[in-house]
Order: sequence, then structure tokens, then C-alpha cells
Amino acid sequence: MSRKLARYLSWLGHDAQVFNVTQYRAELMNKGGDNNSDDEFFDYSKFNTEAANEATADLAEYIDTSGDIAIYDGLNITVKERQQFESQIKKLVSSDYHLIWVESYCDDKQTLINNFQTTRENYEEYKNLSDEEVYNVFEDKIQNLKEQNETLNKETDNSFIKIVNMGKSVEIVNVGSIRFINIIKFL
Repeated sequence: MSRKLARYLSWLGHDAQVFNVTQYRAELMNKGGDNNSDDEFFDYSKFNTEAANEATADLAEYIDTSGDIAIYDGLNITVKERQQFESQIKKLVSSDYHLIWVESYCDDKQTLINNFQTTRENYEEYKNLSDEEVYNVFEDKIQNLKEQNETLNKETDNSFIKIVNMGKSVEIVNVGSIRFINIIKFL
């Protein structure tokens, strides 16, 4: 979804770039040596923080130098994580910016399967897994994330968009731009 949004924004004439934490993590894992053993393959924790920090630093530099719209594609599923991200961005970005959170939730099984297959094709760390193995890995992640997730809400998150099942339902809170609302309809 983040790549589609960036392509659409670029088509509209905006300089938009995606900072995908999964890609940063994959690059770090590749630099870290042999990551083919089952134990190391599923232990992302040692790479997650560094990948998130690198993505955030690159995003801040992009916003301060040339970028119009930076899309941080990573998990910030708790109020505390979102507050930490906002604090980090405030320290790193000297330009004016408007932060809008986007939460995408999907429980449609066929949509999830299609997404898992696309993910497998686009990320090196999943390419050697079968469709069933990829589905099982993601199913486990989804269950774990559901338990931790603190959904966006008006009390703790200033501006946000919630998208359910790839656009079947959309909630927009404190997003004042009509142009941006039209972008969401595209998704």
C-alpha cells in the first residue's frame, strides 16, 4: 500500500518516497552474515531497532533536504511506539511537516494470501519459502501483532486514517486536505 501511495503521489507531481523498515532490516541481515538457519531467520529482534532507526534518520534527512512526502512503512502499533516515533522525528526534522498515521487492518483471508505471495516475491528473506510457509510465518506474526496492537484513536493520535480490508471501510480524523482524501479513495 505504501508503494502504491508513493506512486500515486508522484503521479500527482509530489516528491514522495517510502522508507520501508523491512527492507532496511533485510539489508542489515544480509550484511550480518549467514541468515539461513531457522533460528536466526526468525529472530528479527536484533535487527529491528537498528533498521527502524536507520529508516527514521533517512526519512528525516529526506524531508529536510528535498522531499515533499515521506512514507514510513513500519510497525508503530502501540501508543508508546507512536509517541517515541513522533519524539524522534521532532528531534531530527527541522522543516515544517504534518504527521498523519495510517492504520491498515485486513481480516479477509484471500487478500492476506495475495499480500503474502507478493511479499515473498519482493523480499529476499522470504524467497526460499513455499506459499504455505510464508502464510504460516505471516499468520503467526499477525496473531502476535493483534495481541499487542493499540488501535489509533482520537485521544492519543492527532491525525490518522484507518483503512479496513483494503478500503471497504475508511475513517479519516483531523486530516484537513481534500486532495489527500481523494488520494485515499484511490487505494
